[in-house]
Amino acid sequence: MTSRTRGIGTALASTLLMLTLVGCGTPAASNSTSSQTSSSASAKPAHHRHKNKKLLRIHGSVTSVSSTVLSINTKKGKTFTFALTSKTKYHMKKATSSLSAVKTGVKVVVVARRSKTGNPTAVMVRIL
Repeated sequence: MTSRTRGIGTALASTLLMLTLVGCGTPAASNSTSSQTSSSASAKPAHHRHKNKKLLRIHGSVTSVSSTVLSINTKKGKTFTFALTSKTKYHMKKATSSLSAVKTGVKVVVVARRSKTGNPTAVMVRIL
């Protein structure tokens, strides 16, 4: 190998390294994103958006329940009311449950679809 080909190889290697670190954004950009994600994940609110932005996930205690409406209170004192349908699923301890298991004072997690008019519709109610 001549000194000229060695110089071209070194220049090429350093250029590739620089593009990887700066231009392509793989290591540097992913580190900044993960640090933002972990800081926001540590401050978990009583309610937040589900991965699907049209869904809400709310934690709270049941304040009232009927065949068509479920109301819950969060730890922060907010009250949420959800419409219940025949398609609403109920789960307790990894098993399927029913609306009859949802009683006043029981802690639940509700996943609900946002509605442009009226209350969000409960898709799933997990009884804790």
